[in-house]
Amino acid sequence: GPLGPELQARIEQLGLTRTVELIGRRTHDELPALYAGADAVVVPSVVDRAGDRDGLPNVVLEAMAAGRPVVANTVAAIPCAVVADGSDDDTGLLVPPGDPGALRLALRTLCLDPARRQQLGGNGRHRAEAQFDLGRCSAAWCGLRYMRPPPSVRSSIQTSPVDRPVAISPPSAMSIPVERRRCPLRIVNAIGPPSAFGSPS
Repeated sequence: GPLGPELQARIEQLGLTRTVELIGRRTHDELPALYAGADAVVVPSVVDRAGDRDGLPNVVLEAMAAGRPVVANTVAAIPCAVVADGSDDDTGLLVPPGDPGALRLALRTLCLDPARRQQLGGNGRHRAEAQFDLGRCSAAWCGLRYMRPPPSVRSSIQTSPVDRPVAISPPSAMSIPVERRRCPLRIVNAIGPPSAFGSPS
């Protein structure tokens, strides 16, 4: 992105060229291999000065589909996908936005616990298949779309014909900026169906 040169200069200034690599844009087809080579996926979303934010970033669901634990901020709908309540069903770790100390601690926690990373990633894969598969989401959306509202609602809003067809376009290939860090953790900071991202390893 536009901050690439500035970030690269900062990396060099801090002497991190052996541990931090900015690998530029990657196509959607290249993402599965990048996820497969990562130990965790970090999504430090923020709310910008204008109040804009991601709803539920694709990268979160892609990482879960790839069987990778997610470290993310509690912004917008991310907590609806990433389970982090201390249960056996957790899929990642959530930290407050704008808190680098909490983010660092979460990364260190995963860095030191390979078994936990594997458990979170496996749970994420299962949750992606069960809750966010494109076919299931499309079917659920269409089911809601074709439900006829009750008379009290129909009289107060203008509704489209119930038998009108709905076109759902599949996601197109896209370029996503990806940053990979090496710690001992390999981190990808970047939906098709979960099967697009292979089996978790």
